[in-house]
Amino acid sequence: MAERFSDKELAKFYEDFRTHIEDYNATMIRCDSRFNDVCRLLESTNSLLATQIEDTKGVVELHAELQGAARLGTRVQNVFFWFAKWGVLGSACVIALKWLSEHFPGK
Repeated sequence: MAERFSDKELAKFYEDFRTHIEDYNATMIRCDSRFNDVCRLLESTNSLLATQIEDTKGVVELHAELQGAARLGTRVQNVFFWFAKWGVLGSACVIALKWLSEHFPGK
């Protein structure tokens, strides 16, 4: 059979319960306040981030354009190296043929 509590013990339990509820409500009010502070901070961070993105947009576009120019410059440089390489090989062939024709004339 269940134990029965006296009126004095029940009043103490009720008072403890009321104290617990009041502490809980105070804690929830503090948590709500902190949550609102965090929300305001996030909103200000987001607006600052959006401003920063707008401010650096030109730099990012300039970087992309410079990368494109560097790629184009590299390709042009490779074409010139290709011309130079084949020019050197062609010159070597011409010199070799001239040397051969001078030293071994065909009659």
